[in-house]
Amino acid sequence: MPFTLKEDVITKYALLWEDWKCREIPDDTPEHVREYANMFTVDSGSNCLSSTLFAVTKQDWIIKEWVHPETFINTIERAGYSLTTERIRNGDLITWENDKNVVQHATYYIGNDLYFNKNGQTFFNPWKIVNSSELNEQWRHYKKKVYRKQ
Repeated sequence: MPFTLKEDVITKYALLWEDWKCREIPDDTPEHVREYANMFTVDSGSNCLSSTLFAVTKQDWIIKEWVHPETFINTIERAGYSLTTERIRNGDLITWENDKNVVQHATYYIGNDLYFNKNGQTFFNPWKIVNSSELNEQWRHYKKKVYRKQ
């Protein structure tokens, strides 16, 4: 197969997973988050939970891992995060949980209605900056919770 045909097939397949639309990276985005924002990974595995933990811990190794929901909750609690009912602010973590309180998605709030986010665990799913309407639309069937470092 010619290279251009291979490229076209892979691109069209990848777009079935993700639309790749992202927001501009705000100037005040933490530097460690800025390094990965609106970028693709070269390996499958990284999920929303590992991406959110990376934003919190600044540990590069974790952004490339797959993280289990229970591990995610244990790690954010050890990092000093707990549930809050106050209005969201920079540095907060947002989760969407099912009826059994199992985290289905997580993201890191960077401010101005923008989040550092990763949908899925394939290399077709980039780490990107998205807004709340995109997240709320996609995860509206779950309970939204906000965690803040105390």
